[in-house]
Amino acid sequence: MSDIETSIEELKDIYELIKKAQINFKKCPTTRKTKGYLQAKIQCIDEYWTSFRTAHQTLFKLTTKSDRDTLNYFVNDVHGECEEVYTCLKADLTDSLLSRQQQGESSALNTSSSSDRADNYTPDVKLPQINLPTFSGAYEEWQSFEDTFVALIHANKGLSDVQKLHYLKSCVIGEAKNTIKHFQITEKNYKPAWDTLKNRYSHKRLIVNAILKRLFSLKKVNVQSPTQLKALIDNTKECLTSLNALNIYTGTWDPLIIFLVIQKLDQESHRAWEAYVSAEYFEELPTFNNFTTFLENRICTLELTSPVTAPKDKIKERSFTATTSMNRVCSMCKEDHLLCHCKEFGKLDPDKRSEFVKEQRLCYNCLAAGHPVLHCKQKTSRRICGRRHHSLLHSHKKNQESTGKEEKKPSPGLSSMHTNVEEHSEDEQDWLKRQKEFELGDIVLLKDEQTPPSKWALGRVLEKHPGPDGVCRVYTVWSNKHVTQRSVSKLCALPIDKS
Repeated sequence: MSDIETSIEELKDIYELIKKAQINFKKCPTTRKTKGYLQAKIQCIDEYWTSFRTAHQTLFKLTTKSDRDTLNYFVNDVHGECEEVYTCLKADLTDSLLSRQQQGESSALNTSSSSDRADNYTPDVKLPQINLPTFSGAYEEWQSFEDTFVALIHANKGLSDVQKLHYLKSCVIGEAKNTIKHFQITEKNYKPAWDTLKNRYSHKRLIVNAILKRLFSLKKVNVQSPTQLKALIDNTKECLTSLNALNIYTGTWDPLIIFLVIQKLDQESHRAWEAYVSAEYFEELPTFNNFTTFLENRICTLELTSPVTAPKDKIKERSFTATTSMNRVCSMCKEDHLLCHCKEFGKLDPDKRSEFVKEQRLCYNCLAAGHPVLHCKQKTSRRICGRRHHSLLHSHKKNQESTGKEEKKPSPGLSSMHTNVEEHSEDEQDWLKRQKEFELGDIVLLKDEQTPPSKWALGRVLEKHPGPDGVCRVYTVWSNKHVTQRSVSKLCALPIDKS
């Protein structure tokens, strides 16, 4: 077979492929005519037509003019017929593709419109008012205050400078308020007042120093308390976040931060962390995220195992403190101190003091107003006569005249907590000096008014808390697998038979 015949056969085959593609497209269901199908079909027929054109040019070069006048391919104009079929097919494919794209855009537009209507829908709900921040002059608080104030007030174009200065002055307290108090509220004073605050407190070095000082002076966790552990984690994270906001990278501080926070943990938590690290990170250093995950799990454990109600003795101590510290105005001289600290009241004799307390309807036991002695939260009694009245109201004459009654001796385990606001008389001060304080490691009895002494629980003294006068009236005691703080009045030395 000659080259001319080979080329003609190749052209006929390509022509048949194009016609078959046209027939198949007309038979194709509408659901199949997707965007991807139409694009692939157009690419396919383009390749057919390119091959047909190439073969046609090759045949044209192989034939002479006389050959083209006799060959059926040229006589029947097969090239023109194929070109017409290709053009019609591509036009149909292109129209279908454009129609499909328009339908997709219309569907997307409808979806977008529906979404926009949903997004723009505002329910009839009144949002809470945003309160303006306050700034007291603490350097570590400046960054947060500046960002919030700028967003709400400084950058608000709907406010005049007079309004902005008014808001600014209402937001500062303490030292910061004194910094701009000399600026009168006028249109021209807002910018100088704002610049004055920025120049005073927008010092990166001072802010960093304040944050680091807070980080390195975190409060130590004394007992296994989930509340104290939460505060320790939150304060640490807050300091690190503030440093990162100042472009100070703390990503490599993990060993340092972990060591610092470990020193603030209670002994049990510290021991549990060391055991956890030894088992999980024997050959590598734990990260700060590992450390916080451990503490979060420990907090969860403590919250699940801790008792729901607070101990009874702690409730009494809190109620007593609230009662005695409620009113600081002296009933006699109207100064800012308690009646038991009043010099004028102390100059009176016990009988006149009692008359004054009776006239003012004060409590005979704590000298506070608002309740009678029967409802007084302070459960102590006068150690000399055994009656429930304040030491300043005790009459020595009446005590000497009473017969048939023996004076009660003070118990070595009875005294008020050093936070008590009452002053001790001279005989009380002598007794406090004479009594022997508990030492660390001493075994003591925990008094309980609801049970007999034979059933009082045993405890061991772990820590002493001396008062301003050097006398220790509060102790940290370990008992029944938990640690608590007790006043000396609720502790009793363990009786020892020296014989």
